Amino acid sequence: MVQITVSDPRIEQPETRHTFTSYLVSTKEGNSVRRRYSDFRWLYQRLQTEVPGAIIPIIPHTRTLMSTKKFNLELIEERRRDLQEFLVAVTKHAELCRAPSMTPFMLLDLGKSFDDGKTKVEQSMPTTSEVMKWAEEVTNTEASKASVARKGIGRIFAKIRLSAGAQQLLTTEDESQIPGLYAYIAEVSRQAKALVKASDSLLKSTLNSADAHHEIGVPIGLWKTTYMQQNGNQDDDVGNMMEGICHFSDEISILLRKKHKEEEFLFAHNVHKLANSVSAFEIALSQRKKAQVDCTHCNNTMLEKNAALEKAQKNLKPPEVTDKLNCERVELESRIEIEKERFDQITKRLLKDADKYKPRLVQMVKECFLMFAKAQISYTTRINEAYQRMLPLLEEVGSDDGEKSEDSGSHHPPSDSPPRQVGSDDGEKSEDTSSNHPPSYPPPPPPNDDGES
Repeated sequence: MVQITVSDPRIEQPETRHTFTSYLVSTKEGNSVRRRYSDFRWLYQRLQTEVPGAIIPIIPHTRTLMSTKKFNLELIEERRRDLQEFLVAVTKHAELCRAPSMTPFMLLDLGKSFDDGKTKVEQSMPTTSEVMKWAEEVTNTEASKASVARKGIGRIFAKIRLSAGAQQLLTTEDESQIPGLYAYIAEVSRQAKALVKASDSLLKSTLNSADAHHEIGVPIGLWKTTYMQQNGNQDDDVGNMMEGICHFSDEISILLRKKHKEEEFLFAHNVHKLANSVSAFEIALSQRKKAQVDCTHCNNTMLEKNAALEKAQKNLKPPEVTDKLNCERVELESRIEIEKERFDQITKRLLKDADKYKPRLVQMVKECFLMFAKAQISYTTRINEAYQRMLPLLEEVGSDDGEKSEDSGSHHPPSDSPPRQVGSDDGEKSEDTSSNHPPSYPPPPPPNDDGES
């Protein structure tokens, strides 16, 4: 297996209308070429054409066409990682790594040499319109991936209804395994879409929480300014408390934004990759369905030619008519054998990839939630520490607040004076705070030297 890396993203022809990003594709053996994102999309299309039925990883979507976002360093780095994962998966596949398109992609320099190599490959086996539509849709929009296969199958069945009437599709010896595969992927696809929706909502809630924590500090900061202007420096504890709340608000907001970034990278991004993998499975099934329809259509055409030839012979048509029909029938017989062999090959390839791919999907689910759990533990610890740092500021102010509000700003009595009789609950609670009794059940004040309470 070839060890391959995608590195060194470079913005080419900057400040022009033809600006693009190129990536260095290199192997351990020393081969290196630069490739554009569109070149990876071309490779994906070619692999779908050259190795139908294989489960081919979907390359990352275009994401945005806005020039200001297109060359954002964070987006470029994310794309680089995804493109490397795509190429690594291709090189690990026994058939994909030997596809004809891999030769010009891995060896020819960007420019005329590579363009000529692509043309030569395309002339030997043109890319089908169905493959181009699949590639265009799955690399441009996240939402369309799950519907691509269904649209393709709908067009195929429309074609078969027109050409084959009510006749059944041809099958292979492994046909009994296909319905179960369809049912499995249909169910997994529904759950993957639900998981994507839930992970996006979770990400949004973290970001909303970060914004809300930041907003909490704004009115407290303004309140502190007003309070200190009214009371001067008499209530340092109150000022410190409000300043602590503002600091706490900013600290939690920053932590939650960092948490959002990690959730996006470690969890949501991987959930979307999981959904892409399910879509790749669906496309492989669609490729197999297309081969089945093509094979059935060819077989039905041959049956029609046989019927036409038999009718022409029965009606004593001229030799040139029967000879032409017979030649067409012979050509179709040769073609049907090729189509049947191709259909059988695609079916076996799909089943072989499915056996390897189903456990991989489960592994991807495990990795998603393992990384998510680690991120939650890390940030929960840090957020709890921030709360612990704020508690002393709040507790110090709470212990003196009652007396200060009763006294309307006057100083506390000396510590050796007898406790004052207070008619309100607030006074009792403020005196009893140091005794650690719950505030809802304050004990009676201790008697003074005269025995009065």
